[in-house]
Amino acid sequence: MDVDRSAQCYRVKLLALVELRDEDNQIAELLSQCRQLFDVLREAYRACPGCQLTLHQLIERTGLQAIQVRVALTYLTRTPVSCSHTGDLLGADDFAVIPGESYLRYKTFDAVIKQLREWEEASSFAKRPRRTVNEKVPKFRREMGQGFGSETQVIASWYDRLPSNIQDLMWEVHFAVNKELSALPSMGLRAVVDWVCNDKVGDVGGLSRKLNVLTEQGYITQNDKEIIENVIEVGHASVHRSHFPRPVELELVVRIIEHLLEGVYILGAASTSLRDSVPKRGEARF
Repeated sequence: MDVDRSAQCYRVKLLALVELRDEDNQIAELLSQCRQLFDVLREAYRACPGCQLTLHQLIERTGLQAIQVRVALTYLTRTPVSCSHTGDLLGADDFAVIPGESYLRYKTFDAVIKQLREWEEASSFAKRPRRTVNEKVPKFRREMGQGFGSETQVIASWYDRLPSNIQDLMWEVHFAVNKELSALPSMGLRAVVDWVCNDKVGDVGGLSRKLNVLTEQGYITQNDKEIIENVIEVGHASVHRSHFPRPVELELVVRIIEHLLEGVYILGAASTSLRDSVPKRGEARF
């Protein structure tokens, strides 16, 4: 719920009202009033950009009562359409409303609701809780071509052992893959390579120089470096040449980057632990 501190009251979000409109006639009427007011303000801006409409004029043009106009305006001012005003919408004896240019961006009130829904979904994804190894992770579809088109796989649990920034970017890559996008994931995976290099060897120059240093310091092999360079080229092509990789190509890029991440962050540490657990020669244990 949105809190109106000046009025010391709680106001239900517009999207919540939309979900409840079929269950309550008063809510349906309020949304209808918002729609009427939106149409009047949009038409007013089209006819005269920068115009001001008083409460009395809005009552005349909508046929609504004063309190209905006031309440509907408090909701419209919390939507993507800009609408400045003079005076307190709920308390002033009169006020003027000035619709903004954004009223031309949305042809109907339903288009405004659609935009609010999209923003809400994007916000929910951005605020997703941190997942732990023991939690069930979302599944996503990977289209590998013949023989793999219907296979659904689970993201590796070791993602939670990656640096937080790299882990978050990989989750966004997989989210984009799940939405059947291709250019954005390839750009994101190219960025992952850059971030890995910065984490392990620092910002020592361009990406080519970083990969050379990463190889010299033993994090990857020369063969790994050549494979990763192909991944980088896919990302470059998406950024600079409007390239949209096919699903089979994108799947290969994802697998190569996962191989890099697992080798640098997971298997290296596991190998060190394994080495330390093995008795040295001449230190036989009975």
